[in-house]
Amino acid sequence: MAGLVCGICRMGVHFSYSAPECGGGSRDERPSVFTRVHYLHFAIILASVTSIVAIIVSFVTAPRNINQVGQYQFYEPVFFVAIQLEKMKAN
Repeated sequence: MAGLVCGICRMGVHFSYSAPECGGGSRDERPSVFTRVHYLHFAIILASVTSIVAIIVSFVTAPRNINQVGQYQFYEPVFFVAIQLEKMKAN
């Protein structure tokens, strides 16, 4: 969501300012984000911001319960099988 917000903000500002005519001698009134930062460099910055936000969110949120995680895995890890065996023995 952070990357989407940054991209939409840049797109909105880009559409609100018009580029000066080539060779017209008029001054460029656009913000320096458009005149000095290439769009591929902006994509790298956007990917970095998105990665940093994802890492921060993953550290801040609590880890999921093993029962919640187990249903999203393609294989059953050894510890999950051991937990299921212990539950079966308890019954």
